[in-house]
Amino acid sequence: MPRILTDCPHCRAANVLIGLTARRNEILPYYWNCYGHCDGCGKGVVVIVQCHNTDLSSSNANLRDVSGTTCTVFPTPAAPSVPEHTPENIASFYLQGLRAFNASLWDAAGGMFRKALEASLKKIHPTTDRPTIQKRIDNLPPEIGVTLAMKQWAHAIRVLGNDAMHDEEPFNEDDAKKLKEFTEAFLIYVFTLPERVRKQLPETAAAKPA
Repeated sequence: MPRILTDCPHCRAANVLIGLTARRNEILPYYWNCYGHCDGCGKGVVVIVQCHNTDLSSSNANLRDVSGTTCTVFPTPAAPSVPEHTPENIASFYLQGLRAFNASLWDAAGGMFRKALEASLKKIHPTTDRPTIQKRIDNLPPEIGVTLAMKQWAHAIRVLGNDAMHDEEPFNEDDAKKLKEFTEAFLIYVFTLPERVRKQLPETAAAKPA
C-alpha cells in the first residue's frame, strides 16, 4: 500500500508514516482517493492524490517521494497555537515546546515550557537582582494580579521542568502533557486575560452612565 509522511491532524504527532488504501477516482482518472489512520491516535485521514504516472493501488512508495504527485490531506493539520497576547519571545519558547511535544520529544518539550515560564516571570515582574526561579515565583506581588493558583501553576511548571532538564530518568508523556497544560493556563492568565480586560475597559467606562 502507498504511504504518506505527514503530521497527524488529530493528535498532532509529527512526521507520522500513514499506510493508505488507494482507490482510483472513477470520474477523474488522474486522481486517487486514499484512506488511512494514524497509528498513534487511531483517527482517520483522507488523502486526495493527483498522480499521472503511477498505479497507487500496487505501490508501496511514500507519496511525498513520487515525482509529479500532488497530495492534499484532510482534515488539514492545524498549526500549533499560542495563547493570545503572549509576547513574541515567550511565544517562540512555547511553540518550540509544542513542536517537541508533538514529536514525542518529552525532555525537550519540558525544557522549553520551563523556559517560557521563566521568561514570563521576568516580563511580568522584572527585578534588578537575579533570584532563582523559585524565589521569582514566591516574590510575585498581588498588585500585578497574580493569584495563589497562578503561583501554584508556576511552581508545578518549575518542578516538572526541572525534572525534564536535570533528572537522569527520561521525562514521560504524562508529565510532559501536564507541563504543557500548566504552561498554557499560566500564559492565558498572565497575558491573554489581562489584555482582553484592558481593551474592554474604555468601552465599558464610556457606556456606564454618570
